[in-house]
Amino acid sequence: MDNSQSAVVALDIGGTKIPAGLLSNAEDVLPRKAENTVQISLAESLDQISRLIQQIVEAAPATHCIDGVGVAVPGWVRKP
Repeated sequence: MDNSQSAVVALDIGGTKIPAGLLSNAEDVLPRKAENTVQISLAESLDQISRLIQQIVEAAPATHCIDGVGVAVPGWVRKP
């Protein structure tokens, strides 16, 4: 029987900072991390987001099963 808790990685991409965390179905927010937003280029921003997600996943307790990633962004997002 699997005793892992469901969880998602959540990011709130803002103009000045990006807080990120692991949200569990028990309403815990562990681990947490925040960085100033990289505003050099799209590639640098995507690298930063990817790195933050990886850091949260690697720091997640072994008892958590990560089911997805949620991202909040300011403004509209247009698909290419």
